[in-house]
Amino acid sequence: EYEQLSVSIDAALERQRARTGNGETKAEAAAAAATTTDAHEKTSVRVGKATVPFREESVRTRLGAAHTAYLRVAEGCDHTCTFCSIPSFRGSFRSKPFDNTLDEAASLVKSGARELCLIAEDTNQYGSDWDPAMDSRRLSHLLEALSTDSRFKDLQWIR
Repeated sequence: EYEQLSVSIDAALERQRARTGNGETKAEAAAAAATTTDAHEKTSVRVGKATVPFREESVRTRLGAAHTAYLRVAEGCDHTCTFCSIPSFRGSFRSKPFDNTLDEAASLVKSGARELCLIAEDTNQYGSDWDPAMDSRRLSHLLEALSTDSRFKDLQWIR
């Protein structure tokens, strides 16, 4: 094995020398340049639109304990942290509509959930993407509704 190590290192160095600055081999870079003229298209892969509307989640099959349920309140993220790729595949931050969120929560509680775990990439920003003139409710309003609305009398925990 030790004798093969120098051969492996030499092969790796040769492959590295054959690459361009962005990690493509020179042949791959030439092929990409020949197939597209848009500079952005040369460096990105499109697999679909990241920012998509919320899908109906109230009729989903719940896995796990019957007393607990996850409630997605938002999707995506508008922060540009250098270490994170969430915005590239989850899209821009968008809150689930307030009334839809409450309806889904009521459905989960009615089906036996006693604990709701609010989930999102950035839960604290719930509602911040809405035009305040159209809907000024935020996370505090959602928590208040989950605590006071009669539909949630059997709800014991909110996380």
